[in-house]
Amino acid sequence: MRCGARHAYYLRTPTSQRVLSFKQILIHALRSDAAVKAAHYAASITPNAVFHVVSVIPTHRSRYPLNSLLTDVFRRAAEEAVHEVELALMGRGVLTVRKALLAGRPAEELLKYVRRYGIDLIVLTASPASGSPGRLAGSVAREVADASPKPVLICMPGAPPPPGRVSRIATYIEAGARDAAGRAAGFLRLAEGPVSVKLACVGGGEDCLRVERVLRGLGNVARVDAAPSGRPLGGGPAEVAEAVAELAAGCEVLTLCLDRGFRGYGEAVVARSPVPTALV
Repeated sequence: MRCGARHAYYLRTPTSQRVLSFKQILIHALRSDAAVKAAHYAASITPNAVFHVVSVIPTHRSRYPLNSLLTDVFRRAAEEAVHEVELALMGRGVLTVRKALLAGRPAEELLKYVRRYGIDLIVLTASPASGSPGRLAGSVAREVADASPKPVLICMPGAPPPPGRVSRIATYIEAGARDAAGRAAGFLRLAEGPVSVKLACVGGGEDCLRVERVLRGLGNVARVDAAPSGRPLGGGPAEVAEAVAELAAGCEVLTLCLDRGFRGYGEAVVARSPVPTALV
């Protein structure tokens, strides 16, 4: 089965049927190979977007001079991280990059920036927690994914090298999720197209058919391969994660729309997914 993305506006020209998008994408810049890889993935989905490369300098209150030295170290690391991600985006042909250094609690500052600048997609990196299968290390990705009003794309260190252009997207939807069709279609519109979608929609017949009809009607979706519906999500987070990983095999990005939220199920899927995961 062949294996499609969300935006603010899109137009389709009658002659070329090309999807033209105008979007704002935030990339949380860290000094890591995963952050550079995440930038490559974001640019391969929608290279014509405006990219906001943002790093957050943690703040610490202290009476001791060492605190200012630490702040300087964090600032230099943040500046280098932003520069590395900027170079990666420019290497992919991205034309517009806006850079920002913030200070405070990373999750809080990123969410404030999202609201202030009308961001359409947040791109983060995360690592699996050692000794805790199905959990992510750290709290930034977990907190942002839990509270974000916009889709979040999370790239793990083990993700394969990004393609030149994303053309195969797996979409896994729990039919009970609120506005599942709209949320899935919103993210799929991010892709420049044409894209093929590998769809699994479980837990509700009519809802699943509605999702499939909406996705087939998108201008940038060339093909939808729908897996048999009605298969339960499996019960626990581990079973759900295994089923989703199977669906995502052979695709380049996974989109996930669950009724049960990020903590537990969504977190387990991200930790297990073989490709970057977009929570919509």
